[in-house]
Amino acid sequence: MGGELPTEQQHQQEEEKIKLSCVKFIDALWFCYSPFYQVKEYYREGTFDNCRSKWGDLFDCFHLKTLSEARSQEILRSREREKIQAHIWTFHTREEAATAWKRKYGQLDEEN
Repeated sequence: MGGELPTEQQHQQEEEKIKLSCVKFIDALWFCYSPFYQVKEYYREGTFDNCRSKWGDLFDCFHLKTLSEARSQEILRSREREKIQAHIWTFHTREEAATAWKRKYGQLDEEN
C-alpha cells in the first residue's frame, strides 16, 4: 500500500508550521500610502511616513517565499523566539503558573 496514514508526530509538525502570507504586508503598504494614515502620522509625529519599513517587510516576505520551506520555517521560528525573548512578560506553562499561584496565594484556599 503506497499511502500510509500520517503519524501523530507528522501531524504535529504540520500544525507547527508558520503560515507565511504576504497579503498582510501588501495591505500594510497600501494603507501606508492612504491619506488617512499619512495625516495621522503627520499629526502624531510631525512628519509623513515614507513607508520604507513597509516596503522592507514586503520584500522580506517575498524573499522568504523564494527559499526552501525548511529554511523559511527556520528563519520564521527564530524570529518568533526573538519576539518572545524581547517580551516584557515571562511566559509559563499551565503547571508552572498553578504552582506559583499556590505558593503565593495557597493560604487563601486553606481559610475556607
